Amino acid sequence: MPRAAEYIRQPLQKLPDPKDYYYVDGIPVFTEEAIQKILDAKTPEQTILERFGLGALEVEKGIKDFHRVLAGRPLTEEMQINLNELDDQYYKARLYRASGALDNKVLENGLIIFKQYLLYLGCLCVQLEMDAQRGMNMR
Repeated sequence: MPRAAEYIRQPLQKLPDPKDYYYVDGIPVFTEEAIQKILDAKTPEQTILERFGLGALEVEKGIKDFHRVLAGRPLTEEMQINLNELDDQYYKARLYRASGALDNKVLENGLIIFKQYLLYLGCLCVQLEMDAQRGMNMR
């Protein structure tokens, strides 16, 4: 019977196509085309409020997946700084919506912030998983 360390774990997050983002100071950033795809990817019956709410739910799931992957693994100082910065943007977008604001442009910006935060969490999950697998292979 194989031991737990012999199982290959699959990343919990699915990342977008690598052509859709690039890195700036260690943070993955969507290209303009990818942002436009995000804004255009709606069904006719979905309003911006529904998409905003679904985006927030996706982020909450991403945060749970990230915490599951993070268990017992330290983040570098740069990762922590980037995570705090994106975390602040995420909560500001949520607070703006909680205040009852209905400005479509701001809600679309919040949706992009959610996707950006989810992308960063996904990249961190993959990086931490790869580091863990390298650590297991070195034993």
